[in-house]
Amino acid sequence: MPSDVEEVTVDALFIPGQLQWDVELVKSLFNNRDSNEILAIPLPKSDRCDKWRWIWNSKGMYTVKSGYQYLRSFSQQVMGPSITNWKFVWGLQVLPKIRNFIWRALSDNLPTKVALIARSMDVDPLCGYCNVAEETSIHALVLCPVVKQVWISSELGLRVQSADSMVQWWNAMKRVSSTSEMEYAAALLWSNWQNRNALVWEGSSKPASTVLYRAGSAVADWQSVRAVPSAAVCSNAAAQRRWVKPNSGFVKCNVDASVFRDPAGMSFGGIVRGTNGEFIAAIQDAFVGNFPPLIAEAVGLREVLSWIKERGFASVIIESDSKLLVDAIRSDGEDFTYFGTLVDDCKALLRAISRCSIHFVFRSANCVADSLAKTANSMTGRAEWDLLCPPVIADVMMADLI
Repeated sequence: MPSDVEEVTVDALFIPGQLQWDVELVKSLFNNRDSNEILAIPLPKSDRCDKWRWIWNSKGMYTVKSGYQYLRSFSQQVMGPSITNWKFVWGLQVLPKIRNFIWRALSDNLPTKVALIARSMDVDPLCGYCNVAEETSIHALVLCPVVKQVWISSELGLRVQSADSMVQWWNAMKRVSSTSEMEYAAALLWSNWQNRNALVWEGSSKPASTVLYRAGSAVADWQSVRAVPSAAVCSNAAAQRRWVKPNSGFVKCNVDASVFRDPAGMSFGGIVRGTNGEFIAAIQDAFVGNFPPLIAEAVGLREVLSWIKERGFASVIIESDSKLLVDAIRSDGEDFTYFGTLVDDCKALLRAISRCSIHFVFRSANCVADSLAKTANSMTGRAEWDLLCPPVIADVMMADLI
């Protein structure tokens, strides 16, 4: 950055009179990597006071517990990491087989190639994905370049980029994640292992989207079973997996976001449909910046909610396939992180729209919004449609009605 602007405050990078980054100014002052990181910082919709953020807590707030865990990290650097809270692991609200898998992974008891060699078995020690590094638990589940792409594509992103063992990774992840996020992380570790086994025993693996869907379904299925009477489980699960028309007097808006890396940025899409499934309106747009997936989902939802409010829609059912985002919006807890700022904005917009509610659905019930989001990065500027459905989603929309 030029030396003559070192004392300039951050608001000098905003468009004058607006809480919005001046993209051209930021790109002219910073290199490509830094400008992408800056532009991915979400700005609030209204003025608010600055707050101190404690980075060792997933909500950005200091607690005695997080302070204690931070101090323990020094002893772990000397003595080596260890799991000090197995009760947390066994209390995760995930399928029992996933809890058992996490116990095996953290106990270094998975049959990886390195572990098999230690048991005097004659196998190739290299990872079946990359054929470069030896297959240890931490490599197979987190650090392999192929598996890293799964984490990057997930709502969690790659929060812990390096670790010497699964225990070290788990402890670091737990310090920066909420319980619901750790439950999703556990399911994703398990899903990654299922994909690894498919590669070993069947000679082929599934794409990242399948791995993510399997993890999300595992968490949602278990939590839905725990939350509702058994007689209602099947009907509720079926409704979440396919798009369902809104009740009379309501419209339904599906929202999704997508991130892309070259060039760095995010895109989002939103579509409003009526009681017969008919097209009413849609929007898509894209932003420059290195956005983590969960932040991208929150930015996309905020933009769509602002659009719904401006258009004067009422009696709106919002659907998103980001369970972490929907859970955060429904929570009453404070969050001092960038994500918390976006959640606060979304809550305010939901309150400002008459008879508006938000619900989680599986990605298979959000296909139209997903298509809109993924095609938005090829557009120049915001696009909106009224009454006439854009051709890019026509076939997907028809599939929802079959």
